[in-house]
Amino acid sequence: MPEVIVCMGCCCPQNGGAELLQELSKIQQEEHIAKQKETSQFPEQKRNSIQLFTSGCVGPCEKAPNVIIEGVLHSEVQIQEIRTLLRLQAESPSEPR
Repeated sequence: MPEVIVCMGCCCPQNGGAELLQELSKIQQEEHIAKQKETSQFPEQKRNSIQLFTSGCVGPCEKAPNVIIEGVLHSEVQIQEIRTLLRLQAESPSEPR
């Protein structure tokens, strides 16, 4: 399960972090629903949902909002790119954006 941490320090929520958290929560729910459908039809298949967390400041505040995906810090993350970031991180987990 990919671990995603959204910074909720002083700068990130005001610079898009709150919206990112909402979008990630939506993605998490969509994946949960998809997982339930898949496992009921194909019990042998497993789908990995994201594990979503929030934290205090992870820095760098001047590049807010910041999100950590599988231990890799991503800064200046836009809501339109979060799904792409998740997909790219799953494909090559050690490469930051």
